[in-house]
Amino acid sequence: MQLPCGEKCVDWAIRLLESGHESQSAYRLAAKLRPHNHFELASLRDQVLTELNLADTADVVAICSYVAEILANSNENTLDAVLTEIKDIYLSNDHEPIEIYDFYLLYFARADLKEQEFQYYWPDATRDNIERITNDRIREFIVEHGGSA
Repeated sequence: MQLPCGEKCVDWAIRLLESGHESQSAYRLAAKLRPHNHFELASLRDQVLTELNLADTADVVAICSYVAEILANSNENTLDAVLTEIKDIYLSNDHEPIEIYDFYLLYFARADLKEQEFQYYWPDATRDNIERITNDRIREFIVEHGGSA
């Protein structure tokens, strides 16, 4: 997904171990402390995937699964940061996958509505309904692509 491997990789390894998916590389990755070396962590991450026999996933499926996971774990305090991350993923993948385009649009609609009374990104979105629109789209996406709402 063109993202650096850092604290999120360490947190992922910890969650794997907590859920019973054990491997030597997962233990090593979970034990890494800051400052992180992207290349070392990425190598350990790839070893974990190999040790756990996790099949390669198509890029679109992997990205959508990741987006569904971070959306499922978001809340009103983290939502802007999560939408920023999704927007950045969309841009770093040359405006792909189309499945996350709505969150790209919602990011800009929400940003505009914080600064002014109108926006041009999401039809009929206003300051009064942007939260509902965003939360409805999040729930739909999680249902479509995994995760738990």
